[in-house]
Amino acid sequence: PIAAAIACGGLLITNQLRTLTHVAIAAVAGFVTIMATIALTLARAGMGADIKYVDDDESHPSTQYLVATPSFVRFTMAITSIIFAYDGQKIYPEFISEMAKPEDFRKALNVAQPFLCSVYVIVCCVCYAYYGDSAPHYLLDVLNYNWTRTFAGCLMFVHMIISYTITQQVLTRAIHLMCFPDTVNALHPKDEGFVRGRLHWFGISTALMI
Repeated sequence: PIAAAIACGGLLITNQLRTLTHVAIAAVAGFVTIMATIALTLARAGMGADIKYVDDDESHPSTQYLVATPSFVRFTMAITSIIFAYDGQKIYPEFISEMAKPEDFRKALNVAQPFLCSVYVIVCCVCYAYYGDSAPHYLLDVLNYNWTRTFAGCLMFVHMIISYTITQQVLTRAIHLMCFPDTVNALHPKDEGFVRGRLHWFGISTALMI
């Protein structure tokens, strides 16, 4: 409950960004946090973190571990993780609609997608090179339970807050447009219906968050 309350408190603030242009600044922070987390975990992987197989019912809080028993659920989780990793294209149309020069979207995509794929390949190759079949399915499992894992967890918390904010912005705007079309574009204090628009947005975004 405490963790959920902290997350909701952070989202309550960032969810009030009503355009992707406003979210863009936060997206830079999201990029920095995820790259810092990856760098930290790969550096730890290079040092040879201790990972071993244990049974489901054993408890070793001081040791990172993997469960060796394969199952349909674990296979499905692996597949959905791959799909989730590339699941940003659903908001591409919204990006394009808010760009000052929509024709530049292809340029951004030509840079972003190869970079994204390269990061995934590097992470996979490094982890497999050091751990082989024992490579953890959750990358942070290479970190010990000390300040490094706490720091990486904080970075991931910020990253997930920003990731959710970007996704919910598109959904909240769609619902706002459908329910209150007269206030959806009242984005500035001088615009007619600005206060009502803010209240509408706050209600919709908070309802989705809860």
